[in-house]
Amino acid sequence: MPESALPAESDLHDALTDFPALIPAEDLDLAELVVVGRESGLVSGFADLVLIDRHGHVCLVEVKKNSEARRVVAQLLEYAAALWGMDIGEFERQVAQPYLAATETAPTLAEHLAGAFGLTGPGEHAGDELSVLTAGLERTLAEGDLHLVVAAPNIPLSVQRVLEYLNARGQRMYGLEVSYFGTDAPCFVPRLVVRPSLARAPVGGERGAPAMDLDALLAGAPESAATPLREFLERAGQLGAGVEWKGYGASVRVRHGGQTRVVCQLEAARIYVTIKASGGFPESPFARAAEQLQALGVGTVSKDSWYRIVGWAGLDPKHIWDVLAVALELIEALTPTVHYEELPEPLIVSFTRDDYCVWAKGVAPLAGEQGRAMRGRLRRDDGTEADVVLEPMAGGQPGWRPHFPGVGDQQRLWPTGEHGGHFEVTVTALEAGKSDTESQPEG
Repeated sequence: MPESALPAESDLHDALTDFPALIPAEDLDLAELVVVGRESGLVSGFADLVLIDRHGHVCLVEVKKNSEARRVVAQLLEYAAALWGMDIGEFERQVAQPYLAATETAPTLAEHLAGAFGLTGPGEHAGDELSVLTAGLERTLAEGDLHLVVAAPNIPLSVQRVLEYLNARGQRMYGLEVSYFGTDAPCFVPRLVVRPSLARAPVGGERGAPAMDLDALLAGAPESAATPLREFLERAGQLGAGVEWKGYGASVRVRHGGQTRVVCQLEAARIYVTIKASGGFPESPFARAAEQLQALGVGTVSKDSWYRIVGWAGLDPKHIWDVLAVALELIEALTPTVHYEELPEPLIVSFTRDDYCVWAKGVAPLAGEQGRAMRGRLRRDDGTEADVVLEPMAGGQPGWRPHFPGVGDQQRLWPTGEHGGHFEVTVTALEAGKSDTESQPEG
């Protein structure tokens, strides 16, 4: 479908309200988002959208058909200042109640959040989780550490520059471009064009805390889940999944046909298993995962039907493993098997990191193997090293993405957001039976 001009600003506003998953929460270092306010009347004006994640973090979104006016940035800062220092009662009266009163059931803020995040199960644990969420919201409002998003079909470079400057000065500003396609079957495609420096610690489960690691995840999990979670992450890495550590826990991704997709998100208290296909991924593995989890009789389906959410509380280790086994089967079904040929002599190349990827121009001796996966060992100049698989980049781009099968190795050796550092890669095996020309996309 050809890209079209957005008919009206309200169309984008409606799309983000009805489908908050269009806002890439994970890339904002947030968990799943739920709308709690629209056109919320504040002392400085009307905030377009107010959203909350399950940790009580607040996201403000200002929607524009075009963002030529730099006032959009000032508006966001004014709205954030208006929310700063509010107590929860005031937040519910000014922001949530006017929005929720227009819904069919007109719930309270607590009821709305409990329903949206599946906290309506056994009262004891649901109440505990809702208390944690409420405490997080109180802390967010007290500290004013909000996620501020400009959403528009196109964000001019001049506005992007202002957002980047504010991020450099410690703000948390995001630029979200949302393209509009078609008219008979409208389609919105989001892409994040501005985000804070990854050097800044993501908020995650604790305000201002750095990204969680394996030890922190296991320490916060029930004793019955600790061993299954460790073994699951080890097995997921061996199957070829990538594990990215966020403030709330681990995001497990797979690559398929040049695309990447989150198959599950792990928190200390629960797992989100993706049960709906998208982006060219085959539907049957996700449908099977949904059926298997339904048959186990655990968890609830998220409001947007993208995830099955299963909490560990009350489950014994066997049932926890049953759930994790479904996620492993999903990973295996979506990850193609790669066969390797061992090299008679290893290829050893030194290079300087300048991106998340390993570009062919920086590892010239390996450029002739472009399009082939490579297996070996990566070592940093401080002596840190780990097993690595260099996976060819999608679309025939000249480089590789490093994948670390070992749990926590990416964080130790190749953390997201770091640029620079001197490395040595020792390639011991190449993908078998695949030439450079065979790896290129048709056309």
